[in-house]
Amino acid sequence: MLRILISGFFDGAAVERRELTEPSRWELHSADRVQIEIGISNSSTSPSCPSLSSSTPSSSPVLSIDLLQLPRCLSSSKVGVGAVLWDGGIVLTAVLASLPPSALLGEVVVELGAGVGAPSLAAARRGARVVSTDKGAAVSGVLQKNVELNGLLSPSFKLPPEPGKVALRVLEFGTREGDEAAAALADAVFSSSESFSSSTSVAAATATAGRAVDLVLAADCVYSDGDGESPDPEALCRAAARLLARGQRRQGGGGRGAEKKEEKEKANLLHPSPRFWLASEERDAGTHALFLEAAAGHFATVRRLQLPAELLKGRRREQGRKKKSGLEEEEEEEKDSESENGNGNPWSHVRVFELAGAGCGSQSGLSMSAA
Repeated sequence: MLRILISGFFDGAAVERRELTEPSRWELHSADRVQIEIGISNSSTSPSCPSLSSSTPSSSPVLSIDLLQLPRCLSSSKVGVGAVLWDGGIVLTAVLASLPPSALLGEVVVELGAGVGAPSLAAARRGARVVSTDKGAAVSGVLQKNVELNGLLSPSFKLPPEPGKVALRVLEFGTREGDEAAAALADAVFSSSESFSSSTSVAAATATAGRAVDLVLAADCVYSDGDGESPDPEALCRAAARLLARGQRRQGGGGRGAEKKEEKEKANLLHPSPRFWLASEERDAGTHALFLEAAAGHFATVRRLQLPAELLKGRRREQGRKKKSGLEEEEEEEKDSESENGNGNPWSHVRVFELAGAGCGSQSGLSMSAA
C-alpha cells in the first residue's frame, strides 16, 4: 500500500507528516518535504512480465523515500518543474517497488530528467546501480540533497556505482551537449571507467568486458507547457536510445538442444533486454501520441505496463469502508477488481510505457504488444 506524507506550511499553518489520501497537486507541490512509504513486492514473478499488478501482502517490508522540495522554485528558470514531485514519479516509484526482489539487483539504471529523484532512489533501494541525471542546477541542488538525505550517494566517482548507490551526472537531453553526454555516459558505463565527464570520447571506451545500461527511466518528461518550454519527445527518445545502445540481450550458453534452450531462457529471465520506461500523466490526447511517434524512430517495440493496483489503490475508500457482511464484502471486492485501472485507482491518469529494441526504429511505426 502506498502512503504519501507531506510537511510544510499550508494556509499559513505548519503541517507535519499529513497523509494524502488521493492525488492533490496543490498540496503535493506546496509541501517542503514529501515522504513516500510503499510495500515492497515479495513476488517471484518474472521481471520481464508485463503485468505489475499482483497484490502485495500486508506483511511486506516497506520501501521508504524522503524528499525535499523547492515549491517556491517551481517557476524558476534554473530549477523549474524539477523542483517538486509529480504524479508520474510517484507511479514509477510504485512500479519499481512492485518488481520481484531480484529484478533490479545489480542492474545499471539511468534516470533522465530526475528532478527530485524519487524513481532513482527507489531503484537504488532495490539494489540497482543508479545514475541519476538532470540539468546542472537540479543535480547540484535538490537532487543531490535528496540522494544524500536518503544515504544513497555513491562515495566514488566510478561508473557504474556500487549496487544500491546513486551517482549524479549532468545530462540535459534536447541539447547537443546532452546528446554527447548520453553517448559518453553509455560508453563510460560500458568501459567501467573510474571517472566520467561529458567530454569523454568514444575512442576512450575501449574495454570489452564492461557493462551496459539495463534500464532507462523517465517520469513526467513528456508534457505540453503552454506557459513555458515543453520537452522535446524526440530528444528524450534519442537520449534513451543512445544510453541503451551498448546493451545486448544476454543469452546463456552451453549444452545442446533442450538444455541449451533452458539455459537461454533462465539467462533472459534474469537479464531482460535493455528497456526504457516512461511514466507520464495523460493531460491531453495528443501528448502521448507525439511521444510514441517520436519513439518509432528509435525503438522497435512498445507496451503499456499495468499499474500496480494494490499499491496505488485509493486509501480514502479503504479507510472509510465500514464493516460489511460476507456478501457485501464480495460485492465490494468485485467492484474494486473491475475498477483497478479506472475510477477505483486514483492514479489511472498516469500511463507507463516500456520501449525496447533501441536503435531498431522504423518509419513504419512501433510494434505494439499487449500489456
